[in-house]
Amino acid sequence: GSRDGWLARRETADESAAVSVALAADAPPARPAEGAAMPLPLKLLLFALILYTPNQIHFPTSLGLPGVNVLNMICLVVWLGHLRTGRSNAIKPTLRPLFFSLFGVISYAFLITQLTMADDFLEDLMVYKTAIFYPLIYFIFFYVVRSEADARSLTYAILAVAVLAGYEAIREGLDYGNTTFEPMKRASGPFGEDAKTANRAGVFYAMFLAPLLALALYRPEARKPWLRWLAIGGIVVIAAGLFFTWSRQAYLIAGVVAALMMIRRGPAVIVVLLIGLLNYDLWVPTAAVERVAETEQVDERGVEKFDESTESRWTQWSAAGRMIQDKPWGIGLNRFRDLSSSYGGIKQLDAHNHYVLFAAEASPIGLGIHLLLVFALLLLGRRVDRLAKRQGNLFGRALGSGFTFMTLAMILGNIYGSPFASGEVMGLYWAMGGLCARQLLLMAEPAAAAAADLPAGAPAAAAPPVRRAWPERGWRRPERRPAPGRLPSPG
Repeated sequence: GSRDGWLARRETADESAAVSVALAADAPPARPAEGAAMPLPLKLLLFALILYTPNQIHFPTSLGLPGVNVLNMICLVVWLGHLRTGRSNAIKPTLRPLFFSLFGVISYAFLITQLTMADDFLEDLMVYKTAIFYPLIYFIFFYVVRSEADARSLTYAILAVAVLAGYEAIREGLDYGNTTFEPMKRASGPFGEDAKTANRAGVFYAMFLAPLLALALYRPEARKPWLRWLAIGGIVVIAAGLFFTWSRQAYLIAGVVAALMMIRRGPAVIVVLLIGLLNYDLWVPTAAVERVAETEQVDERGVEKFDESTESRWTQWSAAGRMIQDKPWGIGLNRFRDLSSSYGGIKQLDAHNHYVLFAAEASPIGLGIHLLLVFALLLLGRRVDRLAKRQGNLFGRALGSGFTFMTLAMILGNIYGSPFASGEVMGLYWAMGGLCARQLLLMAEPAAAAAADLPAGAPAAAAPPVRRAWPERGWRRPERRPAPGRLPSPG
C-alpha cells in the first residue's frame, strides 16, 4: 500500500510539472530588468528643459498665446514623449498628497482674491499658474526617469547648467568692475537684467553649492576621478558667482551649508573649520566682510541702527502680522503688495519672507500645510542618503545628501526673501527632487521599479513557484522520499 501511494504521488507531481511547463510557454514575457534606459529623443528633450528653465531670459519665452509660454510647451512635449513610450504610471511619487494639498491651498488663495478683490484677473491667473506649474517639474522627472543611469546623467546635466549660471554672474561682476559693494552693480546671472534679482540669484547659487560639494565628497564615479575635479571646479565657480551677487543672506546660507556638510566627514574637519572660522579675515574677501558689516550702521548722532534694507523687511513683516489679525482666512493670492500700505507697510514692496507672505495671503493654516511639504522634502533627501549608505550606493549618497542640504538652503533662503515662487530659481530644484524620489524607489523597491517599465495594462509575469518546507494544511512533517532506484520500506 505504501509503495502504491508513493507511486501515485509521484505521477501527480510529474503531471503538475508538465502543466507548469505548458503554462510557462504561454506566459507573458518576463519583466524587463530594472534600469531600462529612456529613448534618446526623450532624454534630449529633458536636457533642453534643464538648460532652458534658469536661462529663460536668454531665449524666446512668448508664443503669442495668453497664459502659454515656451517652457509650458517643452514640458508638454516631454510628457507626451513619455506617454508614447507606453510605460505604466501606476507607481505614484512620494509626497504626492502633500503636493496636491499645497495646490489646494494655492487654489483657495486664488479664489479668495477673486471673491474679494478681483482687480486684474489675467495677472492673478498668471501668478496662480506659475505657483502650480513649476512644482509639477518634480512629477515630470519622477515619471520619466526609470533608471539610475539616467538619473546620473540628468543630475550631472543640472549641475553643469547651475555652474554655467555661476559663470554668467562672474562675467557680469567683472564687467561691472567693482571690488566694493554698489547697490546697482550686483550680479544677477540669468535670473534678471538688473540688481533687483541679485538676492534670488544668491539663493540659487547657495542651493546648488550643496550637491556639487556632495559630489566632490562622495565621489560616486570611481572610474572617473576627473568628475570629482570637475565638481571642485564647479564649487569654485558657484562660490565666485555668489560673491558677485553681494547677497548677505546667500553668504550666510552657503557658509552654514558647507560647514554642516564638512562636519559630517569627521573630527579633523571640525578642527580645520574652527581654525578657518577664527581666521576668516585671512581668506574671506574684504569686500564681502564689509558688505556683511553694513547690516549695522551708526548715524550722525552715534546711534547704532540697521541698514534700510533690513529695517524695510521688519516693516513689511509687521504689516503682514496686522493683515493676519484682520483677515485670518487670508487676503488672497497676489494681494500683499497692493494692501501692505493699508497695514503700515511699504506700498508695492514684497514681504521679503516667503513664509510670512504665504501666511498673509493663504492663512496660517495654509502656511502649516506648506511647511509640511517643505520639511517632507528635507526628509526625502535624508531617506535617500540613509538607504544609500546601507546599500553602499555612492551616487545615492551624493544625491540624497546633496538634496538634503540643498533643501536646507532653500528653507533658509526663503526667510529673508521670497524665491519659492520664482520658477527660474526653483525649477531645477524641483527637478532634483523628482530625481531623488525616483532614486529612492529604485533602491527601496527594485521589483516595483522594474514593473513600472512594463507597458500600461500589460499583465504581470507569473511569479516563480515557491517550494514550501511544510504542507499548506496541518502541521505534519513531510514524508521522506526514497533515494533514486530504491523503494520505500514498508510500514
